Amino acid sequence: MILTHEGLSELRATGKRYAVRDENTKGFTARVLSSGFITLWHERRLRGKQVAEKLGVFPNVDVDACRARCEERNTDM
Repeated sequence: MILTHEGLSELRATGKRYAVRDENTKGFTARVLSSGFITLWHERRLRGKQVAEKLGVFPNVDVDACRARCEERNTDM
């Protein structure tokens, strides 16, 4: 799934936390909490360890700005 404002709006709580990864931007992930809150993250490996940077809570953040931030972080690696 390509993470967009419309696509994220359609995600629903299932009673368990789950993650949806963007198909085009490496590490760009939406976590849907059991309560229905959606948080946006940039996930990557740094020196062999999984690192996650919280980008914000949907819909309070701009999805395209978060994607750009992920792409910028990916080029910094």
